Amino acid sequence: MKRPPSSRTLARMREKADEAARNAEAARTLRAQVQPGLRPPPGRLFDVDVAGMVLRGPLGGIGTSERMVRTLHVLTHGGRHPAAVLVVAGGWRDEPALIEALRGLRPRLAAVGLRLDRRKAGVRMAKERAA
Repeated sequence: MKRPPSSRTLARMREKADEAARNAEAARTLRAQVQPGLRPPPGRLFDVDVAGMVLRGPLGGIGTSERMVRTLHVLTHGGRHPAAVLVVAGGWRDEPALIEALRGLRPRLAAVGLRLDRRKAGVRMAKERAA
C-alpha cells in the first residue's frame, strides 16, 4: 500500500513549483525587454554598444550596466581572455567578484541567445545551447 506524501513533502513540492513559476516569470520579463532590431553586425556573434550600454546578441539587444559593458567589450575581439584581463577592464575588486557578477548576468545573456564559456584557458562568449 502506498502512503500519501507527508506535509513536509507537500510543502517542498509547493515551494519547488512556486520557484519554477517565479523563474518562468522572470525569464518572460527579460525576453520582453529584448529589442529584436538591435542585432550584432553581420558575421559577428555578439557586439557591445558602449555608448548605449547595450549588449547585442543573435536574438536582439538588451541593456546592461556600464561596468558590465566595459567588461564584455574585451570579449568582442574574439577568442579566450584570462579572467584577470576582465577584472581590470571592468574595474572589479577581484576575480571572485567578477565571477559572481557574470553569474548574475546569465539570464540576460540567455535572453539574447548567448552564454559565457569559462575554462582554465580563459573566458569567451558562445552561443546559447539549444534546449
